[in-house]
Amino acid sequence: MRARSRRMRKGVSDLIVVLVMAAIAIPVAFAVQSWLQGQASKVSEQTAIPEISGTLTSKELRNGTLTVTIKLKNNSDSDFSVTGVNIVGSDGTTTAAQYSTIPAGGTVSPGQTLVIVATGSVTSPQLVVVTLTSDAGATTTVEIPL
Repeated sequence: MRARSRRMRKGVSDLIVVLVMAAIAIPVAFAVQSWLQGQASKVSEQTAIPEISGTLTSKELRNGTLTVTIKLKNNSDSDFSVTGVNIVGSDGTTTAAQYSTIPAGGTVSPGQTLVIVATGSVTSPQLVVVTLTSDAGATTTVEIPL
């Protein structure tokens, strides 16, 4: 019995072990947290929402004339006006399309949507490119694959 009690006295106290582990774990936790915050800020910088997003809602090709209906959504803080619609063929040729907008006027406000009905002569359409200009004068394009 006597030999056993001497061994127990020479060992490290459980309380000391717990305190040392906490002293190591807390700074490591703060270091991991700051690293994760840095990674999260990089991800949010890389995933930018486009100013204008476009969706093809209908497409009809009849006798070499393409008619498409496109819905645009303004995700920015500026008004945008449609300045042109082009249809790109599979051979790379670009054709200017006749278009009308709903609502009329061709301006889409922040958070709002705009519908474009465009018609153009093309044999094998591949892409519709909508050109818009912001109220500040910046030009942007939206490409909608067909």
